[in-house]
Amino acid sequence: MTPTDEVPKLPKQAKIRRLPILNAYQAVVMLLLLALVVAAAFGLLGPTSRTTAQTTDAFAVRTQFESRSRSGVSSPVTVEIVNTSDGPLEDVRVSVSRDYLQGFESVSFQPQESRIGEEFVHVDLPAIGPGEVGALHIGMVARKPWRSEGRLLASSGDGDPAQLLLSTFVWP
Repeated sequence: MTPTDEVPKLPKQAKIRRLPILNAYQAVVMLLLLALVVAAAFGLLGPTSRTTAQTTDAFAVRTQFESRSRSGVSSPVTVEIVNTSDGPLEDVRVSVSRDYLQGFESVSFQPQESRIGEEFVHVDLPAIGPGEVGALHIGMVARKPWRSEGRLLASSGDGDPAQLLLSTFVWP
């Protein structure tokens, strides 16, 4: 073989690193989507229940409600009143702030509401014997995205009422 007939040797192929090319807007959107997926995986976007409690001389109140919900999802509130006194509790009344209820639709009370005032919806519960539990269930569906806040008052007779704060953040 003559030098002109030889096949020339090709140079070694250079290693090329292939990286995706993203502009700043695309990078920010990708990071936000990744954060959304991680938050959903840890349950940070779904409904979350919260329980609050308070005790008075005659009774203890425990309330369970959704602190975070989605629009169109059922967000019930359960109120339990435990008679811690030696005698029966008469005239037990639970009052829920209308400001809180306005962020929801299809609101129903079990037992039925007794009176609707300017600030509160009042529900009278039947007498509760010593050591027994009286309950109120409020069924409702989250409607308005944002935060609904209000108070829940529980009272019996002339004693000071127990006051609990209700706050639910509603995702669209």
